[in-house]
Amino acid sequence: LAISNKLVERFTKLQEAVAGDPNQTECVVKLDFGTETYEGRATTLKIAKQIAALQALANTKYQSSKEKKLTMFNTARRIGVTATSELHEIAAKKGVRVEFKFLEPYNFEFKHSMRMWNKKDML
Repeated sequence: LAISNKLVERFTKLQEAVAGDPNQTECVVKLDFGTETYEGRATTLKIAKQIAALQALANTKYQSSKEKKLTMFNTARRIGVTATSELHEIAAKKGVRVEFKFLEPYNFEFKHSMRMWNKKDML
Protein backbone atom coordinates (compact mmCIF):
# COMPACT_ATOMS: atom_id res chain seq x y z
CA LEU A 1 0.00 0.00 0.00
CA ALA A 2 2.80 2.40 0.85
CA ILE A 3 4.74 1.56 -2.31
CA SER A 4 1.76 1.88 -4.65
CA ASN A 5 0.95 5.33 -3.20
CA LYS A 6 4.64 6.38 -3.01
CA LEU A 7 4.46 6.94 0.75
CA VAL A 8 6.87 6.26 3.58
CA GLU A 9 5.58 4.59 6.73
CA ARG A 10 7.30 5.50 9.99
CA PHE A 11 6.87 3.71 13.31
CA THR A 12 7.61 5.74 16.45
CA LYS A 13 7.93 4.06 19.84
CA LEU A 14 5.93 6.11 22.35
CA GLN A 15 6.12 3.77 25.34
CA GLU A 16 7.95 0.50 25.83
CA ALA A 17 7.03 -2.28 28.26
CA VAL A 18 9.47 -2.84 31.11
CA ALA A 19 10.03 -6.49 31.95
CA GLY A 20 10.15 -6.12 35.76
CA ASP A 21 7.65 -3.27 36.18
CA PRO A 22 4.00 -4.45 36.47
CA ASN A 23 2.76 -0.89 35.85
CA GLN A 24 4.27 -0.71 32.34
CA THR A 25 3.27 -3.94 30.63
CA GLU A 26 2.16 -2.25 27.41
CA CYS A 27 4.06 -1.02 24.35
CA VAL A 28 2.62 1.93 22.44
CA VAL A 29 3.63 2.56 18.83
CA LYS A 30 2.59 5.41 16.54
CA LEU A 31 2.46 4.80 12.79
CA ASP A 32 2.75 7.83 10.50
CA PHE A 33 1.42 6.87 7.06
CA GLY A 34 1.32 9.80 4.65
CA THR A 35 -0.91 12.36 6.34
CA GLU A 36 -2.58 9.78 8.58
CA THR A 37 -1.54 8.64 12.06
CA TYR A 38 -2.43 5.34 13.76
CA GLU A 39 -1.60 3.95 17.20
CA GLY A 40 -1.05 0.37 18.29
CA ARG A 41 -1.00 -0.94 21.87
CA ALA A 42 0.15 -4.44 22.87
CA THR A 43 2.37 -6.34 25.26
CA THR A 44 5.27 -6.57 22.76
CA LEU A 45 6.69 -4.09 20.29
CA LYS A 46 6.15 -6.41 17.31
CA ILE A 47 2.46 -6.95 18.07
CA ALA A 48 1.94 -3.22 18.66
CA LYS A 49 3.40 -2.48 15.20
CA GLN A 50 1.15 -5.11 13.64
CA ILE A 51 -1.95 -3.66 15.33
CA ALA A 52 -1.08 -0.15 14.09
CA ALA A 53 -0.53 -1.51 10.57
CA LEU A 54 -3.85 -3.37 10.63
CA GLN A 55 -5.66 -0.21 11.70
CA ALA A 56 -3.98 1.66 8.83
CA LEU A 57 -5.04 -0.97 6.29
CA ALA A 58 -8.62 -0.96 7.57
CA ASN A 59 -9.12 2.79 7.85
CA THR A 60 -6.85 4.40 5.27
CA LYS A 61 -8.06 6.70 2.51
CA TYR A 62 -5.26 5.56 0.19
CA GLN A 63 -6.06 2.95 -2.47
CA SER A 64 -4.22 -0.32 -2.88
CA SER A 65 -2.71 -1.24 -6.24
CA LYS A 66 -5.62 -3.62 -6.99
CA GLU A 67 -8.18 -0.90 -6.29
CA LYS A 68 -6.28 1.52 -8.51
CA LYS A 69 -6.29 -0.98 -11.38
CA LEU A 70 -10.01 -1.54 -11.05
CA THR A 71 -10.82 2.17 -11.07
CA MET A 72 -8.50 2.80 -14.02
CA PHE A 73 -10.68 0.75 -16.36
CA ASN A 74 -13.99 1.81 -14.88
CA THR A 75 -15.76 3.43 -17.85
CA ALA A 76 -19.14 3.70 -16.12
CA ARG A 77 -18.05 6.94 -14.46
CA ARG A 78 -16.93 8.51 -17.72
CA ILE A 79 -20.01 9.46 -19.71
CA GLY A 80 -19.78 9.02 -23.48
CA VAL A 81 -16.66 6.87 -23.39
CA THR A 82 -17.02 3.45 -24.98
CA ALA A 83 -14.72 0.50 -24.46
CA THR A 84 -13.41 0.98 -28.00
CA SER A 85 -12.51 4.63 -27.47
CA GLU A 86 -10.85 3.79 -24.16
CA LEU A 87 -8.84 1.06 -25.88
CA HIS A 88 -7.69 3.60 -28.47
CA GLU A 89 -6.73 6.01 -25.68
CA ILE A 90 -4.66 3.41 -23.83
CA ALA A 91 -3.04 2.20 -27.07
CA ALA A 92 -2.09 5.78 -27.98
CA LYS A 93 -0.48 6.29 -24.57
CA LYS A 94 1.49 3.06 -24.90
CA GLY A 95 2.34 3.61 -28.57
CA VAL A 96 0.66 0.39 -29.69
CA ARG A 97 -1.15 0.01 -33.02
CA VAL A 98 -4.66 -1.45 -32.73
CA GLU A 99 -6.63 -3.11 -35.52
CA PHE A 100 -10.27 -4.18 -35.32
CA LYS A 101 -11.97 -6.94 -37.27
CA PHE A 102 -15.69 -7.62 -37.28
CA LEU A 103 -16.40 -11.27 -36.53
CA GLU A 104 -19.65 -12.62 -37.86
CA PRO A 105 -21.38 -15.26 -35.76
CA TYR A 106 -21.66 -18.82 -37.07
CA ASN A 107 -24.54 -19.22 -39.57
CA PHE A 108 -25.00 -15.45 -39.78
CA GLU A 109 -27.28 -14.36 -42.60
CA PHE A 110 -27.96 -10.71 -43.32
CA LYS A 111 -31.61 -10.05 -44.06
CA HIS A 112 -33.23 -7.00 -45.58
CA SER A 113 -35.27 -6.41 -42.43
CA MET A 114 -32.06 -5.95 -40.42
CA ARG A 115 -31.05 -2.71 -42.13
CA MET A 116 -31.36 0.64 -40.37
CA TRP A 117 -34.70 2.40 -40.39
CA ASN A 118 -35.23 5.80 -41.97
CA LYS A 119 -36.14 8.77 -39.80
CA LYS A 120 -39.61 8.76 -41.42
CA ASP A 121 -40.17 5.15 -40.34
CA MET A 122 -39.27 5.95 -36.73
CA LEU A 123 -41.76 8.85 -36.47
